[in-house]
Amino acid sequence: MRVLFIVPFWFVALFVMGMPAVFNSGPDPDPDDVLLFVEDDYQRKARYHAELDERQEALDTCTEIEEKFSNSFAYRMCLLKVYGVLDDIDGKIEIYEQMLAIELANGDSGVLTSRVLEGLRKEREEKK
Repeated sequence: MRVLFIVPFWFVALFVMGMPAVFNSGPDPDPDDVLLFVEDDYQRKARYHAELDERQEALDTCTEIEEKFSNSFAYRMCLLKVYGVLDDIDGKIEIYEQMLAIELANGDSGVLTSRVLEGLRKEREEKK
């Protein structure tokens, strides 16, 4: 006795379309393909530049956020993402120090930011 398995077409199509994601074989990001409307678009473009090891272009893209949207917080978050991709601990420490100073000036305790800074400094010392 033979058993015939019938697999629906949509299942096969879904399996084949999902294969590139499984093998992480998608195309490299192209920063020039990003349409720039909101802060998130600029952050994505900056991250793409960072992933392509284009440090200055990534930092310049973050600077555009502050210039176009007058949003210092989004600018700092963009820099943190770029420094994270580039594995630049000193850059992340610098941004968190700025954030801590702003929090303390606004009357916040800055406890969470202080803890992140402490962890980053410890990580930097371990890498040396």
